[in-house]
Amino acid sequence: MKYTQLIRQSICRTFGLLIFLAWLSSGRFGFAQRGNQGAQIFGQNCAGCHGSDGKGTDKGPSIATMQSVISLSNLNLVKIVHDGTAAGMPSFAQLGDPAITAVVAYLRTLQGVAPGGPERTNLPAGALKGNPATGRDLFFRQAQCSNCHMVAGEGGVLGPDLTIYARTHQPEAIRQSIVSPGAAPAAQERRRGGFGFREDGAPGKDVEIVTKSGQKLTGVVHSENNLSIAMMTQDGRYHFLERSNLASETTLKTLMPTDYNTRLTNAWIDDIVAFLVKASESAPVEPVETPAAGGRRRSGGH
Repeated sequence: MKYTQLIRQSICRTFGLLIFLAWLSSGRFGFAQRGNQGAQIFGQNCAGCHGSDGKGTDKGPSIATMQSVISLSNLNLVKIVHDGTAAGMPSFAQLGDPAITAVVAYLRTLQGVAPGGPERTNLPAGALKGNPATGRDLFFRQAQCSNCHMVAGEGGVLGPDLTIYARTHQPEAIRQSIVSPGAAPAAQERRRGGFGFREDGAPGKDVEIVTKSGQKLTGVVHSENNLSIAMMTQDGRYHFLERSNLASETTLKTLMPTDYNTRLTNAWIDDIVAFLVKASESAPVEPVETPAAGGRRRSGGH
């Protein structure tokens, strides 16, 4: 009797587990949740080659900013992760389909595009009001956007590279991110591709730190624990600080200037938007690695 009861309990537990796993892999669990799960999987399996922010290392290319990768469908991205590539990226089929789907969902957040796939910017004739040449001058001089952002290899590294930003963002969304940084939905845009990411793949936080010696540092936290903090400041330098040497740490809403709507005229903002759109149109499209037919695996990096 006792043996029969144990068998029944085991069957119930197994059946319940199967139902739970089926629910996880269904659409009910939601793409956003899979994106959160994907951050951890990405950090463990992809960041070593492609960087914690997906922008590449000496071992692997940028998959967060390369337009040919951004423009791929989710199905194609899943296939690449599953099969590997002829260029040497190993197959990650062992992760399983739910985990691979979660990684692709998280990659979309690094790319700053909608989880369902890349947004398309189809501009009607006359949609751009500004002057791209004037916008370029403003970007690199008076507006000081290039202190943090790079376009076509020129500018800072603290913020995201904006070379192809306009390929996945409509002009009005670009304008809003300029005049209302840190505000919804601009804040959401920022979290999907903002001022850097921590080593675990989570978005970095903007901080102002004052050391006990009086040094003030403003920038993005890339990693931290109970004893230390690593951050990049606005000049592009990394700082590794012991918490015992800190006088204060203040989390900032955003590092972007919040007074552009008063410092810049509407015409100037239109000029900057036009510059970013034209820059994205003229940026070369890098070729994407093609999946290997047999899912060839290689130990080590991609």
